Amino acid sequence: MQDTIHSLPILFAWLHRLGYAIGAIVFAILVIEYSLRFALPRYWRAYPWTPNLTVEMEILQEVLPQLEARTRFCINSDGERGDEPPNTGEDCYRVLIVGDSIAEAWFVDQGTNWGALLQSELSRPDAKRALGATRVHVGNVARSHTTCRQMVTMLDAIRDRYRDLDLLIVVPGASDAILWSQHRAPPKWPPEPDVVPLPFAQHGHGPFAWSLKKSAIYQWLAGTRNRLVATSTVRTQCGKSLQRVREMRQRGTRIDTLPDDRGFLAAYERDLAHVCDRARSMARRVLVATPPWVGVPDKPKDEAHFWNYGFGDPYRESVHEYLSSACVDALMQRVADTTMRVARAKGLETCALRDTVDRTFESFYDRLHLTPKGCRQVATALVRTVLNADVAEPRSVPR
Repeated sequence: MQDTIHSLPILFAWLHRLGYAIGAIVFAILVIEYSLRFALPRYWRAYPWTPNLTVEMEILQEVLPQLEARTRFCINSDGERGDEPPNTGEDCYRVLIVGDSIAEAWFVDQGTNWGALLQSELSRPDAKRALGATRVHVGNVARSHTTCRQMVTMLDAIRDRYRDLDLLIVVPGASDAILWSQHRAPPKWPPEPDVVPLPFAQHGHGPFAWSLKKSAIYQWLAGTRNRLVATSTVRTQCGKSLQRVREMRQRGTRIDTLPDDRGFLAAYERDLAHVCDRARSMARRVLVATPPWVGVPDKPKDEAHFWNYGFGDPYRESVHEYLSSACVDALMQRVADTTMRVARAKGLETCALRDTVDRTFESFYDRLHLTPKGCRQVATALVRTVLNADVAEPRSVPR
């Protein structure tokens, strides 16, 4: 008993020290957390895609027979889909692609998407001589659902990493039109509240919270790991969700009269003008390409390939009404006409990709998205435009 009494002061002293240590650790964590919450939004680099990520996909051939059975989607250390970027000072003709899922080509393999094919074609000896470089690099930062307003946000965030950009290819319009239809095609656009989601896979803008994965410390550690260590993941049964939303459209009703799109087109024109201004300030050449699409299919059964342009987001909710193919065709043509008008008014190069891609389901696997054959046709058209001697300038001309 006496020994126990004598040991109590030692125990209390040990607990006292332990309490101080725990308090110091908690205080240090709080200081680090709040410091990172202040610093990350201001100084942390934003990446359109998670750096050094490889996604391997097993494509359901019964849903997407036009695509390869196994594909890869590889991101380099700069957050681009593509090979590793050139070193500082390297003699390289650098190309950047920005756009939405048409340019992203999610289901198409790393070697057969049109960005990779464009790099391959421009890397031929005669093409490199015409461009005045010993190497060509094409990086792709296009992401699904990226609207013009998000492109502005993206370009503003990454511009400091592209001080020697020779060519910026912009593929706008499709996601803007889809977003408008998902909001039930209102006459007033954009809707209220006007919130523009961040178009990044990795960034320092949170939102932060007092949970492990939403803490600033965790996001900083995860981002640092992504920049230093290559990661890979495998996805199976890719295309299953696509089949579900296709079937949803087949059950829905068609809207045969295009709603009043004047407000949408006016907003799109303003937003695209901002994209063109940002692009022109970043690159020596800017090429604006209007996306290809399938209009009204020749065979009614081919409607089963389509799934978007509904009054709602089919991946998040049940959608019961969809714009008819004729309405979508008219809407996309007006978007393309607006795109051409704005780009030419800004003095930029243009390419009408719809005129270059066969409107068949050998080149498309739905209304907008390309197969490897369609990607080859797009790359061929862009190569012709890029190597056009009437618009190409010597690389020695400063921006």
